[in-house]
Amino acid sequence: MSDKKIRRKYLVNHRYQLSQAGVVLLSHLLVALLMAALLSWFYLFMLDGAIACNHNRQLPWYIVGLTAVIVLSTTWWTIRRSHRVAGSIFKIDKTLRLATSGEFPSQPFSFRRKDHFPELADTINRCLQGLQNCHEARNSILTVLLAVQARLENGELSSDQAAEAIRTVIAEFELEDAS
Repeated sequence: MSDKKIRRKYLVNHRYQLSQAGVVLLSHLLVALLMAALLSWFYLFMLDGAIACNHNRQLPWYIVGLTAVIVLSTTWWTIRRSHRVAGSIFKIDKTLRLATSGEFPSQPFSFRRKDHFPELADTINRCLQGLQNCHEARNSILTVLLAVQARLENGELSSDQAAEAIRTVIAEFELEDAS
């Protein structure tokens, strides 16, 4: 065991994460200011009625309305923004699930124009190509082995000939892997 401390990198995409945090921080500050204004109003109106005027009776409703607008607009903005990330992850998951079952996309993998992390598309395309190559190699090996099995069962091959055919197939695939 090493005493080395693991350091996590919390900011992996500065532009996305800091802008998300900035909007949340700004909305929290606005709500805090509105609550401070509401508390001040209560102090002035309820504790010292001579200072506050009657037209200020609507102020709490204005503050509640502004707070609701801020909370709802921040929530709406967050859902729209997170859709750009969640939609990408959903698409990656769906594509990889299909690829593992042998269904590969006919077009290269790509993201929507406004999705975040578009640089992942190249990596995913390389991964899909590698999976497709492995899938094709597996099918080729299976086809050859099934043919050898059929010829063995029909008595067309001896066990030594079958072993040699299998060695040849293995050597061909090892050469393909090396290149």
